Amino acid sequence: MIETRLTIDSNEAISTRREVRAASQRWIENFNSGNLEQIVQAYGEKAVMRAKPHGRFTGRKEIQGFWESLLEEGFAELEYRDVKIDVQSNDEAVLSANWNMNLASGVITKELWRHQEDGIWRLEEDDFAVNEQTESTTGPSHSVGSTALLIIDMQNDYFPGGAMGLCETHTAAGHANRLLSTFRKLKLPRFHVRHIFTSKDAPFFRPGSVGASIHSSVEPADGEPIIVKNHINSFRNTELHEELQAAGVEQLVICGAMSHMCIDGTVRAAADSGYRCLVAQDACATRDASFEGRTIRAADVHAAVMSALAFAYADVISTDEAVARMVHETPLSNSDS
Repeated sequence: MIETRLTIDSNEAISTRREVRAASQRWIENFNSGNLEQIVQAYGEKAVMRAKPHGRFTGRKEIQGFWESLLEEGFAELEYRDVKIDVQSNDEAVLSANWNMNLASGVITKELWRHQEDGIWRLEEDDFAVNEQTESTTGPSHSVGSTALLIIDMQNDYFPGGAMGLCETHTAAGHANRLLSTFRKLKLPRFHVRHIFTSKDAPFFRPGSVGASIHSSVEPADGEPIIVKNHINSFRNTELHEELQAAGVEQLVICGAMSHMCIDGTVRAAADSGYRCLVAQDACATRDASFEGRTIRAADVHAAVMSALAFAYADVISTDEAVARMVHETPLSNSDS
């Protein structure tokens, strides 16, 4: 404890605190003056921002989109209160504070400032929460800001020529691609789930195989998290719940494959974990099943699963309606039946 206190109270640490506080104050001034370019330049090129409940933003381009939308909606008059700066080293410090502005207030849990080679302090991580927000006079705030897209197991083996081809996978993938494009345009969080069996003798999704790779139609972009799972339920023994919580996600738009396996298992687990779920049913695919010598057609398998999910676990709708809800900022809700 004594050695730690001496390190923190050293002249170098005091100097670091002053420099970080000055860098933070410049950022506040740039925000209040609407200087978007300088706001964004204060972040590192690969910085990560988690703005609860709006989501996670990775890299300057996504971060710029977030701050640009806030400036357009009239947010200003930003102030920090109760500022604390924890010096990690001469080149790194973490700032925390309460904040308020004309249309909102909240708390900063972590501003990680790092001294760059060019001599400038920049933000590498920015975690904050909006605790209270009033109505903007220049436009609506994002009521679906806490919604994330979850694409499950859209992998090569499920497509024609793969080890476990499904029915109409390309059609479902086309709808999933549209959802992905919409979420990217709206700068809402996107998560990809990839199933890999642990055995090289698995019938499909074998480790290291091309078939286990995510299909090009929904290929993850830089910064979009990929959750690797080994079970039907995407939450089981994965970091999915932690990633969603870190991004402030409360609602999920879910699509992928297979309808009667990983979609079904994940939706139920998500709902049981407190997430509100929407399933874009035409962006999901499955295959024929068999039971007691009978073959159940893929369309019937899909319909039975979606009917069950719609009864108590999720809103089950089309991609068209899901996109409309996102674009028009309609809140999602579970069925209460």
